[in-house]
Amino acid sequence: MNFSYLYKPLPLFITLTLGVIVNPATGHHGFSNHFDPNQETSIEGTVTQYEFRNPHVLIHIDVINLQGNTEKWLIESAAVTTFYREGGLSQDSLKPGDFIIVRGHPSRHGAPEMRLNWIRFPNGDEMQRGSPVLEVPFL
Repeated sequence: MNFSYLYKPLPLFITLTLGVIVNPATGHHGFSNHFDPNQETSIEGTVTQYEFRNPHVLIHIDVINLQGNTEKWLIESAAVTTFYREGGLSQDSLKPGDFIIVRGHPSRHGAPEMRLNWIRFPNGDEMQRGSPVLEVPFL
């Protein structure tokens, strides 16, 4: 008995399965596709929403532009697990109404979005890339 007809759909099934598994992983981590690593900008504004969650911590802030209009910015940072390991941000670090200053890589596409490099919290503390900025005295 010849069962070769059963093996023809197998390569198609394997290809489709791999495509479904691999595609989300490659699409998610394209930092330089969305943010410009050669540019850095600084903005200040009021926190409207703080999402301490994976895959990235998100900070939504209202920024008053030069024309006096409010722009809604989205600030993207590292994953929650990074902050559990290195410190810097926690669930209670920010709340709506907090005034902050942030610096980071802006969107390549002109959207009001930024990849966080540095933040100054309302109490004056600073954090850079998931690690608190520390002053180390010279000995």
